[in-house]
Amino acid sequence: MLNEDNVQQKLECITSAQDSIQSVSLWVIHHKSESNQLVKIWLKVLKKVDVSQKLLLFYLCNDVVQNCKRKQAVEFLESFKGVLGESIQLVKDTTIKPKVLRILNIWQERNVYKAKFITKLKAILVTPSPVSKEVYKATKKDPKSNGTKESKAKETPAVQKIDSAQLLAEFKPQLFIHKVTDLRKLELENDIKQQQLSKVKFDESSLDTIKQLKDKTQGNEFSKNFEEAVAKLESTVKYLEQDVNDRGEVIDLAETSQLFYDEQYKEAKIVVNAYRNFGTRINNMKKKVEDIKNKFPATPSPIPSPTGLLDAPSPEPTPPQEDPNDYADPLDMDIDSDDEMKQKRGELLGFNMPFRV
Repeated sequence: MLNEDNVQQKLECITSAQDSIQSVSLWVIHHKSESNQLVKIWLKVLKKVDVSQKLLLFYLCNDVVQNCKRKQAVEFLESFKGVLGESIQLVKDTTIKPKVLRILNIWQERNVYKAKFITKLKAILVTPSPVSKEVYKATKKDPKSNGTKESKAKETPAVQKIDSAQLLAEFKPQLFIHKVTDLRKLELENDIKQQQLSKVKFDESSLDTIKQLKDKTQGNEFSKNFEEAVAKLESTVKYLEQDVNDRGEVIDLAETSQLFYDEQYKEAKIVVNAYRNFGTRINNMKKKVEDIKNKFPATPSPIPSPTGLLDAPSPEPTPPQEDPNDYADPLDMDIDSDDEMKQKRGELLGFNMPFRV
């Protein structure tokens, strides 16, 4: 019988290092006879740890269920299946949800569990709480006694529809770009690691090399070279595993982005058609208005505006007229004789006769 406190402490002390998860996974599989108790303790710890530790516990679950067949410990598949519906409810935090979803996708790709069961778990993960509870109840029922085949056939598309709608609502294009950039950096680091590994001229698998060891000094040198080679190999393997995991996430995001932009395209087409129909209605209304306008009689020509008189040319200045009463003659500046003076006086007085001397 396992000590529950010791098991809880072991689960709570898991770190993000691959060795930590794998070592605990091997320990759990080794105690396959206590699979039900271990899974119950796992769920109990999952309920009380923080978000980051929840993800590590799911990584542990992933390692156990994927390796238990090979280790002849298939009991864990059924033990975890009984609590996964409840445990998925505890990992819906946005910071870890994509990684948990990736684990479920891996299970589906590798047939760890049946596709229908995985689909229900995905629906629990991405749907709001009321819907999740209904789907969770469905996961606890026996598939053999779950209604008719027709009802089963209708259930999966509905769940997939909810799944897709929630994924599209939470999709962020910037996250996809960020993941692709990180993957590219990781590829460059992997290339460097593999180049370093290829330069290691140490064949640790050769028995002839071991047989040629003659003393402790050569043995220590061989041991040192062996440990360095193993460290480089483990580092390379770690980067490759991370590369595989990141590629899987990028593939998932690429598929989601395709769905996202397909939906965006459909919405854009709807808007375009709406504006096209609106333009057609406007043109039809314009034609109707023109037809009604043509039915009215022609309007008479308008009366000229009085303002047109203001456009008449202004009169030119009239030259001054001569005053008939003006008798002013040009003055003769010559001095007349006395006779001429007398004659002029007579003309002015109306006498036509000449003066006598």
